[in-house]
Amino acid sequence: MHLTFRQIAEMTGGEVVQGADVTADSVVIDSREVKPDSAFFAIKGDRLDGHQFVPQALNIGRGAIVSQVPENVPAGKAIVRVADTTVALQNLARSIRERYPFTLIGITGSAGKTTTKEMIATLVASERRTFKSWGNFNNLIGCPLCIDNTPDDAEVVVSEMGMNHKGEIALLAGLTHPDVGVYTNIGPVHIEFFGTIEKIAEAKRELLENVKPGGTIVINVDNKYVMDISRNFEGRKVTYGIEHDAEFRGTNIRERGLLGTSFEVQGRSFELSLPGRHNLENLLAAIATARSIGISWEGIERGVANVKPAY
Repeated sequence: MHLTFRQIAEMTGGEVVQGADVTADSVVIDSREVKPDSAFFAIKGDRLDGHQFVPQALNIGRGAIVSQVPENVPAGKAIVRVADTTVALQNLARSIRERYPFTLIGITGSAGKTTTKEMIATLVASERRTFKSWGNFNNLIGCPLCIDNTPDDAEVVVSEMGMNHKGEIALLAGLTHPDVGVYTNIGPVHIEFFGTIEKIAEAKRELLENVKPGGTIVINVDNKYVMDISRNFEGRKVTYGIEHDAEFRGTNIRERGLLGTSFEVQGRSFELSLPGRHNLENLLAAIATARSIGISWEGIERGVANVKPAY
């Protein structure tokens, strides 16, 4: 991103207090991560209020987005006032999604999201300029924060979309409307908030409900709950799996312990350096996703050779 604070105000629904023409090239919410080109969003959390760190952020960065304007703002620094800084962070993500023509891949599931995200990004990067969300930044703050930092020249953005409660994926996917929605699996993770796996699945449905019109979902045929919620999806479905017939089915699988796994997909042979069936499932999801956006088999082969552990 490369935006003036006037543009940030317009995109977040805020107003410029000073420094309209100051520019920023990155967005941060942690004052310890502020760089000279940063715009600092003063987020109010459960334990800390980012407003108390605005003076430190202004010492280094270009400016801040706040709901409470600090006193004695230094000359040359920018301030944008908004009603709610978390909503402003999310609104900026929506505007950046509308402003830039990148392909957005959104990933959800009960397990494997981060590994699958890393694998997808590695495969896609073999042929496209690719930006991925950091670590497991996948909540109502982390996901938009990553979108806000999308480089201007990114062709593909790969982002996790997690949840603890119903409605959270609807908000995240509703902000950005992914071109491709990827499902790893659905199981009893966070069941304490939902009561049943069926209710978890209904909440996960929110991703496919917010995929762009005419978009694609990539689904695991070996997971009953993924198949149930995707049954009536009217866009393009791309399937992957091991146990059941799928467009991208892993066959001739040889597990070699710590040395990884060899397998075939559509008659092509691959060597995955990571051990475990779960990693094979994640890679099949990545291969299906990369092919769905036009990455060549040659690019996928180069990408698979570069796959490394997510952590």
